[in-house]
Amino acid sequence: MIDRDCIFCKIAGGDIPSSTVYEDEQFRVLLDLSPATKGHALILPKQHYANIFEIDENILRDLIVLAKKVASAMKETLNCDGVNIAHLFSSLMFGRKEKEKEKHFDWSTLKLAKEK
Repeated sequence: MIDRDCIFCKIAGGDIPSSTVYEDEQFRVLLDLSPATKGHALILPKQHYANIFEIDENILRDLIVLAKKVASAMKETLNCDGVNIAHLFSSLMFGRKEKEKEKHFDWSTLKLAKEK
């Protein structure tokens, strides 16, 4: 499925020009227009997923395998010390539907297993 209103679908589908560094039947990898570092790349699935619950586990597995390949190639090409995967699709943000209009998240309420 493609969402014609989704900017990422337009980029992944080739409707909006990008600096593509890799492409296959599932993903397009491109250089970020406003890179945080040299080699900052985005891996876009060619299918639209509104949220993480819609994504097939095989697609997620393939994405991680591709991220490792791209990271290895970038590390060698750019001669950098390492690679940081900053976001996977998008940040994980949790909230309740009745609070959707509130566009913030109070990180102080988040308790991880180690903090208990």
